Amino acid sequence: MDRQTYNQYLDRFHARDYDAVLSYFAPQFEVSFGGYSLRSRDTVRAFYTFLHRHVRETLLVDAFVSDERMIAIEARVKLEGLRELSTDTARAEGCEKLIVPAVGQTLEIRQFIHYHLDLGRFAKVQCAIYESTAGP
Repeated sequence: MDRQTYNQYLDRFHARDYDAVLSYFAPQFEVSFGGYSLRSRDTVRAFYTFLHRHVRETLLVDAFVSDERMIAIEARVKLEGLRELSTDTARAEGCEKLIVPAVGQTLEIRQFIHYHLDLGRFAKVQCAIYESTAGP
């Protein structure tokens, strides 16, 4: 997948067009991040519908490398708090591990994201949070 096609995917993600986003996924896929594993279109749609009621999420790509088998990016995931998320509500949705900033606050999380491709579509997506060990 080239950068232009990936940018089209990101545009659809930022627009919260989940049907269009899911068209970039292979029939069988897994998305893994922060202790979550999403393996169906319904679980992806439900997870992001819930999350995006509480935050505006923007993926800012700092580095992009791809070939016919894989995409690797370094990115900043920008989360802007839109609506308060109580612990009880998060737990009831199975989303107690979510990082949600307070309403009006913004949080940026550095991530490495690897997309394994199957015929140009996402078959496996793995996200890892980068935590610097450097001092102030």
